[in-house]
Amino acid sequence: MPEFGGVGRPDCDNRECAGIIPGPARSALCALVERERPWTEELAFASKLAAWAEAHWQLELDCIDVADTMAMFGREPTPPDHESAVGLVFHMLRNVGAGRQPGEYDFLGEMVHGWPDRTMRRYRHDHESTPTGPLHAFFARLQYEQSLLALTRDGRGVGAARRWLERHPDWVPGQPGPRAYRRCTTPRSKPLS
Repeated sequence: MPEFGGVGRPDCDNRECAGIIPGPARSALCALVERERPWTEELAFASKLAAWAEAHWQLELDCIDVADTMAMFGREPTPPDHESAVGLVFHMLRNVGAGRQPGEYDFLGEMVHGWPDRTMRRYRHDHESTPTGPLHAFFARLQYEQSLLALTRDGRGVGAARRWLERHPDWVPGQPGPRAYRRCTTPRSKPLS
């Protein structure tokens, strides 16, 4: 049982990390992260992470920033537990492998698949500085298109559906929507006099 700061940690049996790391590389990374705890030997840890990436991903990665970040976590009074540490290392390695900084996030690229690269680049470019980010803008546009489609399926024109959505921006299909007004074909009765 490896020890850090007098606290014993059980060896990883991969059940905790199965949801974090896909495939057979999980055992090797779990063992590497736990064996190198508290990660304060940055150069040695970086070279071992680079060797892991070469062996399992066939990528040559510069892992010194990952090792520096983990060394910072290792010096904390309460370092991350095994599952958290493996998740952090795996996330940072994926970012470095994708050409990003270790702590950078690309939720749009992680969650949206099957759309043209040009569309994804446009959303990243147009919304990278907004607080909600490109993923929120993408899903807001997708929801708008779905709402527009639902309204036009009910027999409304595209222009009328757009105007209605401008007045009701929070409406989504499945909620009560605009009522279809039917033209009255029966003549009005004469008022009683």
